[in-house]
Amino acid sequence: MNKSLVLIAVAMVVCLSHVTVLHAVKANRVSNNKISSCLKSKSCKFIITGTATEEPRMSFLVQEKIWKTLTVLDRNDLKRILKARIAEANEKPDKYVHLSKKAPSYDRLRKNIENMQSYSVFLSYGKDSKGNLQLDEEILVNY
Repeated sequence: MNKSLVLIAVAMVVCLSHVTVLHAVKANRVSNNKISSCLKSKSCKFIITGTATEEPRMSFLVQEKIWKTLTVLDRNDLKRILKARIAEANEKPDKYVHLSKKAPSYDRLRKNIENMQSYSVFLSYGKDSKGNLQLDEEILVNY
């Protein structure tokens, strides 16, 4: 009886892990419907925060009402997407430095992004007068 329960438990874990992997497979593409819809509606976006520090982070800025609708699977997908975006930024840091290459701090910012390893999630409780999401509360940080 105990062996049967162990086999069932192992089978369930294997099935769940395959479902989770299938939920977000493509490394550099958003493959989660809720996150994709959120990005299209401009209710969330990916940004890099702390580029002038030695601990920059790939951050996901999302409206609180959208965050509350994300399931555990959605949030796991988000973590994988953030990790993929970090890898992309590490490979192509120039894409993420929004300064002239002649600026004195350009090389430092580029190096910081090239070495970036962590991610975070920021909640936005509203938008500014231009319709941009506000950075209100950092709720998840991974170092």
